[in-house]
Amino acid sequence: MSLHEIADEPFVEYKTGHPLRKTNADILGRAGIQPNIVCEVEEPAAMMSLVQAWLEKRYLSLAARKLQSFLVEYFAENNERELGAI
Repeated sequence: MSLHEIADEPFVEYKTGHPLRKTNADILGRAGIQPNIVCEVEEPAAMMSLVQAWLEKRYLSLAARKLQSFLVEYFAENNERELGAI
């Protein structure tokens, strides 16, 4: 995965003044990315918790969309078979 693949994603970032904030800004800046910072934290543990929660939500919603798509297709096919049998 490249930085450009996540450029439009929401970013959790360290607060201004944190040593890693400048490092992250330098890396993203060199890649030409202006991050969409949605939350700022002071502690790495807080960042990890927020990122983990976001990933869980993202993957759960992706799984839910796949299940929904499957169910729509499944019932559409069954309805076609039932209507054809009438």
